[in-house]
Amino acid sequence: MSTITASNIPASVSNAKLQDFFSFCGKIQSIDSKDSGAITRTVSITFESAAALQTALLLNGAELAGSKIEITESKGALPSDAAVSQPPAYASALQPPPQHPDTLSGTVTPKEDISQEEKPKTAILAQYLSHGYLLSDNLISKAIEHDQKNGYSSKFKGFLGSLDSKYHIQQKSAEADKKYNVTDQFQQHKQTLDLYFDSAKQTGIGSKIHGFYLNAAKDAKEVHEEAKRLAALKKQQQEASAGTSTDSAPSGSLPSFAEATGTTTDNDYPADNKIQ
Repeated sequence: MSTITASNIPASVSNAKLQDFFSFCGKIQSIDSKDSGAITRTVSITFESAAALQTALLLNGAELAGSKIEITESKGALPSDAAVSQPPAYASALQPPPQHPDTLSGTVTPKEDISQEEKPKTAILAQYLSHGYLLSDNLISKAIEHDQKNGYSSKFKGFLGSLDSKYHIQQKSAEADKKYNVTDQFQQHKQTLDLYFDSAKQTGIGSKIHGFYLNAAKDAKEVHEEAKRLAALKKQQQEASAGTSTDSAPSGSLPSFAEATGTTTDNDYPADNKIQ
């Protein structure tokens, strides 16, 4: 059983918000309330895979609603007084949790993203940061150590290879574009491909897999840089979808990247997933 116990969770944080937070780790089978107090509560969260559990354990000490949560692996079944069953696996959907347009799942094909469980831990933490969650560099360092020790999964490498072979076509000609139908396919799945390609062009011909995904990150700075890139992509996609400019900061925005990390930058992470 791939189950964790998450404690020191503010009582104001609902199961729906917990699902939003932990869905970055992978597919959730259930969220069970174990103990609820006036200030904090403890829950049991069961994932469908051990890989998702390993990601969740790396979040021990992460900040949620202003509180550092404690996460441990559960060794047995926990009593439940309010089990929340999750929907079936998102077999054919391009976009599992609707809150996360960049966390796609399903069978590995050029049309879909790799599942969360198969992504490097540093890539997942970059997603957390890009969505406005606050993670210390200590937690990021643990993810870096995990990736360097365990390596990237064969499925993730295969996924990158499938993208590269289909969209990184060396023959920069209209004939090659027409033969492989690159332009249409690239545009159809551009939102997904932007996550993995560097300098994604209109046709996709000649684009390269972003360096962050080719090798294990060496330090926390690389993870923060990727998070900023993802946040910028997300903002561009939202603006393109809305057809309006979002130059002004949203109401209730998160502290700036500089305030959160003690570094200097002109870019802030978005605040859409901040848990109040």
